[in-house]
Amino acid sequence: MLVTFILLFTVCFTACGDKDGSNGPHMVMDINEVDGKTVYRRDGTEQRSFQVEEGETYEVAVWVEKESGELNIVIHEENNNDNVIYTGNDIPTSEFKVCAEKAGSYIVDIEAKNFVGNYGFEFSKVNKTEN
Repeated sequence: MLVTFILLFTVCFTACGDKDGSNGPHMVMDINEVDGKTVYRRDGTEQRSFQVEEGETYEVAVWVEKESGELNIVIHEENNNDNVIYTGNDIPTSEFKVCAEKAGSYIVDIEAKNFVGNYGFEFSKVNKTEN
């Protein structure tokens, strides 16, 4: 007998109180447990952010485990959509790293369209070695 437990979580992420009164990015996540395996389904948008100080380099390690649907990610300098350091559309199962070398605040825009799977980010400062 197949036992399915369905939990519905609505997770809202906002970016530091939008001035226009909107709720900001909004991600809906369904978590299904089937035969002991957790399956995540996401729809919507969310944002993450990180800060790079003068003289620093930050590395964003990204991992994606995709079963179906679409996952799109854009990493750009906050308030400067012209400084995009990564754009990925319909990202497959993968692991990759993106570096940010220019000082400033950065935004990671995540858009999920019926995305089934999981993803994660690790933000770390890169130590530069001097000769």
